[in-house]
Amino acid sequence: MEEQSTGKNYLSRSWALLTSEKGWYKPVLVLAAVYSIPVAGSILGTLGLIGYSLEWARLTAWGIDAVPKQRAVSIGGCLGSGWRGFWVRTCWSLLFALAMAVVAILLSLIALGPLTSLLSVFSVLVGAVGLIASLRAAIYEKFGAGFGFSQLWDMFKRDKAGFFLVLGIQLLGAVVAGLVGAIASSIVLAVVTPTLPSIVTFLSGSGSSNVDLVQLADGILQSFVGTFPLLAVVGFAMRLLSVVFELLSCTAAGLWLRQFNVPGWGSPSDPVPAQFE
Repeated sequence: MEEQSTGKNYLSRSWALLTSEKGWYKPVLVLAAVYSIPVAGSILGTLGLIGYSLEWARLTAWGIDAVPKQRAVSIGGCLGSGWRGFWVRTCWSLLFALAMAVVAILLSLIALGPLTSLLSVFSVLVGAVGLIASLRAAIYEKFGAGFGFSQLWDMFKRDKAGFFLVLGIQLLGAVVAGLVGAIASSIVLAVVTPTLPSIVTFLSGSGSSNVDLVQLADGILQSFVGTFPLLAVVGFAMRLLSVVFELLSCTAAGLWLRQFNVPGWGSPSDPVPAQFE
């Protein structure tokens, strides 16, 4: 088993594993398509994506340079792992939100309000902590394993640099998604802007006789219908990027965890074994 002690090149190694098999894009497209279905599909897609990512990442954590499955994927297994991982991440977010609220109250009471800006720094960390905690729960197949506070802290102390590289991949995904979201917003703005003078005139009541509400609404609707294909493509691109970065960040977390001798782990409450040399 190859040791990865420094946590270097997690992004490139994760990408190499993701794309190393012919047809690698097929499960990515399927996950993005299911993820894009409104309501029920979105819920199942979210659980399926988290579970599929964790099931692949735990193999990586065990030291197996596996590729994402294209066939014989256990849907029930992915949904079960996704359900467990989703709630581990949610609970970590809630714990952090509670702690943040308490700190904010204390800071306001002692007139140190400006320091509340420091909370934003810590808020960035909760995503990476929740990811690693959910992967630990997937490895043990136990919800409670995601709350091994001492074990998580011990691993963080041993390799802070690697942890922040995993965090960096998540931040990169957020930035890329934000850029695509900005493109979608620009498209919407381009559609709405030409109608703004008519909208303002209608709402202000000045010259309302020259502005027909039905015609105004029809014009806006036709503009959106004309740009709907482009908006649909941009929306799907956002889903696709979410899938890719979820897969990359999960397997990066697996690469980070494997240095802690995952095959040698005992019960969830046992100390983390020594790192490989």
